[in-house]
Amino acid sequence: MPSQKHRRLLPLMIALTGCSTGQVSAPTSSPPAAAPQEPSAELLTPAELRQLGRYVDSLTHVGAFSGVVRVAKDGDVLFEQAYGLAHRDPPIPTRSDTRFNLASIGKMFTAVAVLQLAEQGKLSLQDPIAKYLPGILPPEIGSKIRIAHLLTHTSGLGDFTQEPFADDDPRSWRDDLRHLRGAALESEPGTGWAYSNAGYLLLGAVVENVSGEDFHDYLRRHVYEPAGMNTAGEFSVDQLPPNTATGYTEEKCEGGTRLVSVYRGPSRGGPAGGNFASATDLHRFAQALLKGRLLRPETVREMLSPRPELNSPRYGYGVQLFGTSGSDVGHSGGAPGMNNYLRVRLDQGYVFVALSNTDTGGRLAIRKIAELASPPDRDGN
Repeated sequence: MPSQKHRRLLPLMIALTGCSTGQVSAPTSSPPAAAPQEPSAELLTPAELRQLGRYVDSLTHVGAFSGVVRVAKDGDVLFEQAYGLAHRDPPIPTRSDTRFNLASIGKMFTAVAVLQLAEQGKLSLQDPIAKYLPGILPPEIGSKIRIAHLLTHTSGLGDFTQEPFADDDPRSWRDDLRHLRGAALESEPGTGWAYSNAGYLLLGAVVENVSGEDFHDYLRRHVYEPAGMNTAGEFSVDQLPPNTATGYTEEKCEGGTRLVSVYRGPSRGGPAGGNFASATDLHRFAQALLKGRLLRPETVREMLSPRPELNSPRYGYGVQLFGTSGSDVGHSGGAPGMNNYLRVRLDQGYVFVALSNTDTGGRLAIRKIAELASPPDRDGN
């Protein structure tokens, strides 16, 4: 999940509502702010799913959740409910098919694109990034970093500075690439793990250079359409299509807190995240990936496997790995005004989706699913 310093990749904030206390405080019984515990192979019973619904209802009542929760097994939806408002002024209720800003969940789509090109023999994961993007990084760095390093966050690049970028036109993710020309390594590639949005911007540029297609067009033609993700896309946040949620974050002000929108200006998602999709889209993506409609089965296994040889034991190629058994995979996506989770139980075909346009709602919902489905994971993940 991106840290607070990575907000430049996401739309900026502008206040929309007045100040009032306690608008988005979670109930005192809510789980602590930590990584969600993962569900085990146990099936959630109808009674447990009703309990899940009551819990998310309680979060919605106090303003801690607004979004969609889906629990599915293979193609069957066992639970799906929409909660709260997708937009507050004017008030527009959330629907089960509402799109949400996925934040870093979109890294999974970028990884699929890269692996598709590798399957076609158009690139190798062992190739240095300088082979495809000469001049983007200093030569001594570009020759060391391989595509596999970028996919696993082991490039040693680190991430962007905390200072906002002074781009005149932030509409395109490509504008941020120029900030990498003076990059320095924080560690040697393959020697350590550090989350890197910068690395995924480079992967997006590789996809464009190798495929000859615009990155957004590539995702639409080769990921979204084959997976049946009919409402997914990257949209300018000042021109969002209908039935798309606006993200809201809590901001302190005199006398309490207020909700502010994080959407302003022409910012648009890209290879590091910020894609929009619905819970249905993510369910279909998970099915398409596991059923071999996006990648060959052997490539999917590689994607979903840990890479200890790169010092990445809990992250595959664009995929987070959870639980002691490694059977739970997916990705989280979070930033001010967006908090989302896609989790897949590989050995039984269960899919868990929690999408929220609040700061912590998705995490609270996915943790409740885990609590109902299984005892806490012993390793705390």
